[in-house]
Amino acid sequence: MNNLNYNISGSGRTLIFQHGLGANLEQAQDLAGKIPGWQVVSMDCPGHGKSLITGENFPSFANYTENLVRLMDSLKIDRAVFGGISMGSGISLSMAIHHPDRVEGLILVRPAWLAEKRPPNLEILLKCVPFLALPNGQAEFEKLAEFQTIVQILPSAAKSILGQFTRDQGEATETILTRMVNDAPFENLSELHLIRQPVVVIANDDDPLHPLDMGKVIAKELPKAKFQKVTSRYMNNEKHTSEVRKIMTSFLNNFENL
Repeated sequence: MNNLNYNISGSGRTLIFQHGLGANLEQAQDLAGKIPGWQVVSMDCPGHGKSLITGENFPSFANYTENLVRLMDSLKIDRAVFGGISMGSGISLSMAIHHPDRVEGLILVRPAWLAEKRPPNLEILLKCVPFLALPNGQAEFEKLAEFQTIVQILPSAAKSILGQFTRDQGEATETILTRMVNDAPFENLSELHLIRQPVVVIANDDDPLHPLDMGKVIAKELPKAKFQKVTSRYMNNEKHTSEVRKIMTSFLNNFENL
């Protein structure tokens, strides 16, 4: 579909679940792809995985949202539950705001954006950009005081940030980081008041890129949201994954009654 790579796993009702910034559909499928009674559709956003940036299909929340609408149309999916990790949460909120008739519910895992473009929690990703094309760029980036602070507090979070230097489509990394960090999934918090579908917001402490308070703000603004706090993946990834999957499964099995 328009050279966009996607994957479908499982069978049943449809959950469209999206990856985070710099990742790919495998991240989304690994977390959500084995929920009984649900088919999980995940797409590589342009500049990620195997989906290339072509023509005017440049990275933005608006374009990524419309990519999913076109994918739904091509697969003859009228409505679905939407969700995602970090950037995927933002895309899901954009979908609910601009295409509410296509959305049955939302699962927002570790949101990283509100209405503010260039949120402070993602500033460290922009600091990667000048170093991406340098032969020893990663080593030089690691010397930055801002990065070393994260190393001292949460070494696993620092390791995750360094993944931007070794990801697939490395030639697109500057574009996706610059465009997406300088974008936002909605213009103001009041837009969230219009989302009437049931929502679960999942967030955690100990995560410099995905602040707990950001999840709380989003949950407070959504009329039918439930907030769930989990263990940080940077403290215990196995426990984090187990807790998130349990919450997601419970939500999907009961969201029509929420």
